[in-house]
Amino acid sequence: RCEESTVFFHLSRRAISSRNGLLLVRIPEDLYEIQRRAQLRYRPGEGDGFRVESEAFALWLEDLSVLDVSSGGIGIQVRFPSAEKATELRLEPGARLHFHLDLGVFSFLAEGEVRYFRKAEEEGTGRPAVRIGLRFVGLPQETVEAIQVLVLERSYVRLREMFSE
Repeated sequence: RCEESTVFFHLSRRAISSRNGLLLVRIPEDLYEIQRRAQLRYRPGEGDGFRVESEAFALWLEDLSVLDVSSGGIGIQVRFPSAEKATELRLEPGARLHFHLDLGVFSFLAEGEVRYFRKAEEEGTGRPAVRIGLRFVGLPQETVEAIQVLVLERSYVRLREMFSE
């Protein structure tokens, strides 16, 4: 059980061992992503048109994308042409930055605290990328509620589309 949900996953035999009568299981990294999330998150598609702008990312706005949105924060990704170029962007966990977030139906200015900063590869292309998690700091309650409504509505629409195919 993980965050009040039952989770099933497959493991190779090498990921399971025992020591002193205890079963040891190597938990997939994706589950760590799930367990840290206190709010429902929405992963936008290309049609959603979500955008984030900040001076911290001014050099990479064309290669910046929003990975997910929740009322607690956002996940973003910056793509790079090479691993060497990816070293040009650096943010320390705990650092704060100001940004403008456009969610299509509404937009707002926000302050974010860097929760994580890690090198990655873009899904599908394998291009070098950096993923950054930003926690919203001091958002007005009406903005938090508007994000919650948007996330619920978009998640419901996507779920309905998945089951109607």
